[in-house]
Amino acid sequence: MKKLSVFLSVVLIAALLCVGAFAAPFVRSPGAAPGPELVDYESESEDCTADLIITPFSHRDELGSDLKSTIMTAYNEIRSVEDITSLNSALAALAQRKGIPSKNLAVSELFDVHYVHCDVHDAHGNFRIKVSSESSEKFVALLHYYNGTWELIDNARIEDGYLVFSIKDFSPFAIVVDNSENVADTGTSETPLTGNMEGNIKIAVLATVMCGSLIAGIILWKKSKKQAA
Repeated sequence: MKKLSVFLSVVLIAALLCVGAFAAPFVRSPGAAPGPELVDYESESEDCTADLIITPFSHRDELGSDLKSTIMTAYNEIRSVEDITSLNSALAALAQRKGIPSKNLAVSELFDVHYVHCDVHDAHGNFRIKVSSESSEKFVALLHYYNGTWELIDNARIEDGYLVFSIKDFSPFAIVVDNSENVADTGTSETPLTGNMEGNIKIAVLATVMCGSLIAGIILWKKSKKQAA
């Protein structure tokens, strides 16, 4: 019985961790989301040789230690709040102007932007960046985590289905969407974005594996109990 209790406890903890990954204020697990893709960019400085790289949270292991640590900190800060407008007062004001209840806002994509091949990075000025995002139709705002503070990128907008914004300093970014259609009566936003078939399949597979493991554990326990009798 003791072995069975330990096994069931492990399964329960795994299930709770899985559910927690989809809890508000994310509309889906950022660890499974593909993230936006870089379409185009240009620098105000003609002499700038920087190449931009976008890395979604799901590929954070590809980042250097400092960048990975920063995006993990950004992720944990988002996870620690029930209402993401508490991260930035300008976001709260924007949601009010748009008539969107703050509880209905959620982060759909978390990603890092950094540059390489730039020896004179202080002179490159602003970059105008265009990315493709699955969240463009529900886009509300773009948040930037810089020097331990979340700031609202007020020039971020959707143009022809692409997210376009200008920025000089880089680090993690979070795309905020209107998740009103998927918010349950309880006010949480645990339902993934419509069309997130890949995420739903992964959840179903994980649930199947967990249930199978639970059943197998019970069968093995009963079998060992009979043999011991």
